[in-house]
Amino acid sequence: RIFHGGQFLMNTTLEAKVSLKNNKFRVEVINRDLTYLGFKAQKRFYTYNAEITVSNLLELKNIGYEVVYSPEALEKRDELAKAYKRILEGQKYKQFSDAQIDTAWEEQNIYEKLPADPAQKRTILFGLAIHKALLYLEMGIGKTYVGSVIAQQLYNQKLIKPKSVLLIAPCTLQDKENWPDELGKFCDLSHVIVSKESDFEKSADIYIMNTEKFKKFCVDDNGDYIEDNPIDRKKFDCCIFDESTKIKTHNSITTKCFLEFSKRIKYLYLMSGLPAPNTILQLWSQAAAVGGWLGDSYGHFAVRYATEQRRENYSRMIPKPNAETEIRKRIDLVSIFMKAEDHIVLPPYIIQDIEVPMPHEMDVLYQKVEHDYMMTLNSFTSKMNVAERKMYFENEASVRAKMLQVLCGFVIDTNEKDEDKRIIRLTWNPKLDKLIEHLEVLLADETNNVIIWTRFRAELDEIYEALTQKWVCAYGKGGMSKSERRAQLDLWLHSKHCRVMIAHPGAFMYGHTWNKANFNIYTSAVEDNEHYSQSRRRNYRRGQTRTVREYRYVFVGTLEKQIWKSTVNKIRLDQFLKRGL
Repeated sequence: RIFHGGQFLMNTTLEAKVSLKNNKFRVEVINRDLTYLGFKAQKRFYTYNAEITVSNLLELKNIGYEVVYSPEALEKRDELAKAYKRILEGQKYKQFSDAQIDTAWEEQNIYEKLPADPAQKRTILFGLAIHKALLYLEMGIGKTYVGSVIAQQLYNQKLIKPKSVLLIAPCTLQDKENWPDELGKFCDLSHVIVSKESDFEKSADIYIMNTEKFKKFCVDDNGDYIEDNPIDRKKFDCCIFDESTKIKTHNSITTKCFLEFSKRIKYLYLMSGLPAPNTILQLWSQAAAVGGWLGDSYGHFAVRYATEQRRENYSRMIPKPNAETEIRKRIDLVSIFMKAEDHIVLPPYIIQDIEVPMPHEMDVLYQKVEHDYMMTLNSFTSKMNVAERKMYFENEASVRAKMLQVLCGFVIDTNEKDEDKRIIRLTWNPKLDKLIEHLEVLLADETNNVIIWTRFRAELDEIYEALTQKWVCAYGKGGMSKSERRAQLDLWLHSKHCRVMIAHPGAFMYGHTWNKANFNIYTSAVEDNEHYSQSRRRNYRRGQTRTVREYRYVFVGTLEKQIWKSTVNKIRLDQFLKRGL
């Protein structure tokens, strides 16, 4: 009802007028607040701007008003309606039996250089049907196979023009044994790795780059998107983003610029085995890239699905109750989730915590550093200015790191200018003693091979120095040159005498298959769930035939216990996502 002329008018049709302005929907309504939909209100009351997306088309359809489109907006609406029809049509591939998937695969004459398994076929059919999709496939399902076949099929069906596929992948996935070799195995498409602008002039079916190169070409010195950049001038039709978790942070420069770039792409596939490593809220930017399915702005999304958790010295956004379920429902139409264990026969994976006794002298030092940490925490006051808060958080992180260093048998000493770092090795390192004792037992069986994961470079260096006195070992850490990295990988993968790899979890996160190892040992706690999940999957993936055992060395009553507990909670979130609704 509308109150007009001193009376209520009954059965009056309420209208929402939709036009186009600045390549967005401009929505005008009377007596209606649409900000709850995430639409951005303009200065003139009851006028809103909304992105031109299928999700916003559905929101407009359900506001209870008669929506009247201008001729230009009507053309966009019809395009979105066709896209929505494709999305609905694509849902059948998630419901089909394996036999129905095989039939659809043959009917569509999907290119198949190597045989695909049912999970891969299902994902490829779904992605081709809806054009823009979130393909969340756990490590081992075969993301490179899926991406390769999708690109080949788009070319075969002439749905995209020649030389119009962009592949964005982490640096390590551009190594010869990853995407470059895999493309040769799975499809007949040529490729070029883009490192400079002139590489775009080379003739290839697929152009491969990492996120840093993408940012270099697309972002100016102020962090803004460059409209006339080399990537846009290439006019790509399709983009495949391997490990889309790289855009999990909604306000990073890379994320903002990729979201702008994604509007220009007809076929877009975001792939990851761990899309939200720390919180469900990290899905917003990925959903935004394929059609804004979680709202036009992160601010509105956060209001709707998160609450601010305040402490005296910090605050953070945490999901509201049931937010995980609601977010999963919102992106269900454009996403497919698959766990490796549901589609690949894998042996058992057994986890065991090994409690390491702490010597008295070490305990005394740890208690002292812990006391310093608590004193630092208690030094926070709400009256601190920005500079003081920055210094506070830097001190807090420094003292916290020192606590963990002590547990690894060393401390890093720096001068006041944070230069001339000096590593002081403690006279006792019970974890190293335990590791040597443990390896003597494990390596007595000549079929066993071990990966040792460490948190700090100094910890890795000390372990490598000690173990190479008894065994042939390889190592992997940050800061290695390509030749050094290649030499260590060759030693580990091709030498039967090398039975131990010592590595930092972040150094070999993507694309490496180390199924020769059947043991993982974590000598220190891993806080980053992405590092932890990716590292343990190096030797627990397609092709592994032996039971894999994971040992985590822990000092009781220390910060390490809390870290592992937090990491386990993040793993539960990932399991929930991949299990679906």
